[in-house]
Amino acid sequence: MVVGSIPTRPTNSEERARLLLRSRDCYERGDWDDAFNALRPADAEGPLDAADLHRLAWSAGLTRDEHMLATTEVTAIRRR
Repeated sequence: MVVGSIPTRPTNSEERARLLLRSRDCYERGDWDDAFNALRPADAEGPLDAADLHRLAWSAGLTRDEHMLATTEVTAIRRR
C-alpha cells in the first residue's frame, strides 16, 4: 500500500482480508493445501466465520489427514 509517496506495510486487517480472499479462491479451485496455508494465518489473526472455519477444517482434512473424508462419510451414514 502507498500513502502519498511513502510505501507502507499492510495492516493486519488488510493482510487478513487478502488471506481470506485467497483462501476462498483456492478452496473453490480445490487447491486444498494452498487454502489451508492461507486460512491458518487468517485464523491466527482473528476468529474465522462459520464458512471459513468449514473451509479450514476440510482443507486441513484433505491435505493433512487421509482418513478424514472416509471418517466423515461413515459418520454421516451412521446418523441416518
